[in-house]
Amino acid sequence: MTKIIFDLNSKYTTPLTLIYLIDSGKVLMLKRSPKKEMVAGEWLGLGGKLEPGEDLIDSAKREFVEETGLTIHDPVLRGTFTWMSASKYAGTLFIFTATKYEGDLLKKCDEGELAWQNIDTLEKLKGLAAHQKLFLPKILCNNSHFYCGIAAYDKDKLIRYTDNEQYFLERKRIT
Repeated sequence: MTKIIFDLNSKYTTPLTLIYLIDSGKVLMLKRSPKKEMVAGEWLGLGGKLEPGEDLIDSAKREFVEETGLTIHDPVLRGTFTWMSASKYAGTLFIFTATKYEGDLLKKCDEGELAWQNIDTLEKLKGLAAHQKLFLPKILCNNSHFYCGIAAYDKDKLIRYTDNEQYFLERKRIT
């Protein structure tokens, strides 16, 4: 068993939004620029940091329009993913899905490359960020369960992960 000890005094943490726009069996994804510090060159949802005084919905909408040019109208909070690593960063992702939007997709995004990806083959997408694989099947499926996961990393290596799937399984046995 790996012993995990983190000095929380040495961490920078911030709430982050992560949004997946779904349309006709596809989801809009971002391949992060190779120049970015975190998840460089990998595919993930869109979003970013909450600004001081901003609520989750406003942040999700602002980040999405900044990165895509599209305005989402129906963001639904589907879950949270908390992570901590040996690096100086830790955080919680507030994960949203949306299906209603308007506007024109930006031809160029400062954050990286935008592309619609097939939901059915998303897990096989080359370069899909590893942490996305932990929750995307649960977030993008049609069940109504709220996802809650947590992970610990040593550098980029996942050393511990759990989520609330077992809780839901046990509840179904009881009711």
